[in-house]
Amino acid sequence: MADVTITCSECGTDLTISEFALSDSMACRACGAPIERPNIPRAKPRPVIAGRIAKPIANDEEVDIEEQVAVTNRIIATVRPRKRTKRSISQSMIGIAIFILLTIALCFIRFSDQMMGPAEIKEFKAILPWGVTFFHLFMTAKAVRDDGVFFGVMCLFVPGYNIYYLFFQSDVFYLRAVIAAYLVAFGLDTWGVIADITKAAIDFINAWMASGG
Repeated sequence: MADVTITCSECGTDLTISEFALSDSMACRACGAPIERPNIPRAKPRPVIAGRIAKPIANDEEVDIEEQVAVTNRIIATVRPRKRTKRSISQSMIGIAIFILLTIALCFIRFSDQMMGPAEIKEFKAILPWGVTFFHLFMTAKAVRDDGVFFGVMCLFVPGYNIYYLFFQSDVFYLRAVIAAYLVAFGLDTWGVIADITKAAIDFINAWMASGG
């Protein structure tokens, strides 16, 4: 609400009134003479375009309807979800092909006695924790770079979130295909190693707490 200053025509006293005050309810505080509110031009309201307030429009400025429509279309285009391009579709198809071929190859390696016997499986499980740690840190760094610190913290501290992020948040089609094929062939081995490490960590913490720290 804006206030205006007027001068009483009878006694010359300066008075401050609201621009929305009614003329028949105003009188000079000094002499009591009635005061007529002057004709005060009011600014035109700002138009709302796609949920946003546009720039102020002066009283003598004409509104360009075509310009306002063009601005509206540009704003809507910025918030409209992107359509899948031919490139993303082709990447998805290549990722599926990589997944199928790599799954066949890794399953043959894992379940063939000529490729991986008991000794090879034992060696594989010995180096598996380093591979899991590298993947965990890699996905954490990628989440921070692509989507911000929040997703990086989630990948770092929430168990299994890095897998969720890879398959449902990121757009790394090829890495997704490689990890999916790996989980099909070596998922049980990986889960067994992670379960053993988790159990050893819990036993260590329990023993530490039982000894009084």
